[in-house]
Amino acid sequence: MIQKNIKNVISLPELQTDHFSEYHLMNDYEVDDRGLWVELGINDEKITPYPEVLFIRRT
Repeated sequence: MIQKNIKNVISLPELQTDHFSEYHLMNDYEVDDRGLWVELGINDEKITPYPEVLFIRRT
């Protein structure tokens, strides 16, 4: 059963902005220079997590 493998569920908070904005998942390559960060994508499609999206951490 998959439920036994779920460590925890994290809810993203609603964005607190008056402008259109969204979350992005970034690989920071362990550097502080944000210009070197790369947005995560799967099969060439960027992942845009919204507060209603569910992320599951597996054990």
